[in-house]
Amino acid sequence: LYGNRISDAGAKALAEMLRVNDTITKLWLGSNQISDIGAKALAYMLQINSTVTALGLAGNQISTDLEEKFHRLMKINKKASSPHEA
Repeated sequence: LYGNRISDAGAKALAEMLRVNDTITKLWLGSNQISDIGAKALAYMLQINSTVTALGLAGNQISTDLEEKFHRLMKINKKASSPHEA
């Protein structure tokens, strides 16, 4: 979905759908005109769904604080999805 101008509305819709996802593990949403509004919905989704272990958001208008939050959530999700974790 890279470069499709989905904006905050599209990010929110994807986040809502991905809350119950157990299939999609990687999603590239770079250059989609997503701001902190849409990014917050995606961050909330990652707290609920550990299936998504890679989320690309480069080229959007997301604050440094939220970027750091995404990095932390991705580390948690990758660890949770590892078959070596108890």
